[in-house]
Parts: sequence; structure tokens; C-alpha cells
Amino acid sequence: GQPQNLTSTLLPSGSNSEALADSLQDTQIDCALTATPAGQLVLNSNIRNCFEYFLTQMGEKPLSVIDQQIRNHLAQILPASAAQQATNLWQRYLKYREAEGSIQVAGKNSDPDHLQRVFNALNELRQQY
Repeated sequence: GQPQNLTSTLLPSGSNSEALADSLQDTQIDCALTATPAGQLVLNSNIRNCFEYFLTQMGEKPLSVIDQQIRNHLAQILPASAAQQATNLWQRYLKYREAEGSIQVAGKNSDPDHLQRVFNALNELRQQY
């Protein structure tokens, strides 16, 4: 069968901490995740788009709140096994972003050798995650 399309709409406003940041109010959540008929997460670029949508709140909401928002959202829109797979990817994505940030912070100079090392480190990081 065809994968189920589980496009989501706005999060319920529940508690204040779960409400989206002001900058995201009245937006549609960019989180069109799908699961196979067997309940497995379909891997595609929509997953990253979903993570990035929630991460745009950084600076307005603490990461702990964003983390809870996305976990709740994934549990709402996906079957249990797909939600668990997406949550695992979310945790790996956060580690990747943190590691990527530390590489780029170290790279504030334009020496070609240094830029090549940063490029190589980022490629290695992508392989790792």
C-alpha cells in the first residue's frame, strides 16, 4: 500500500510552555511526515524540515521546551514505532547540530587550508550522523 500522509496542522496551545514561539504563531507546522502501512517512518527530507521548523524557535524558547514540543508532536502525528524512530533521529540531529556548530565556531578564518579542514570535518560529521 501507499505510505500514509500525516501532514499536521497547528499544535494545540495546551500549556504555555508548549505553545509555539510568537514568531511561529499562525503558521502551519512544516512537518509532513509519513509512515509505511507497517508503521515505519518514511525517511525523506521532510524529517529535517520538521526539525528545522521547531528549531527556528531557538532564542525565543529554551531547547528543553522545543524538545518536548517536537516529541509531543511526533507522538501525535505518527504511529508509535514511527514516532520512536523520528524521536531517535531528532536526538541524533541535535547532536549533529551541536557538533557542526563547534566546527564552524572554530572556523573564523579564511585560510584555504583551514577551510579545507573545516570542510573535511563537516563531511566526516555527516557520515557519523
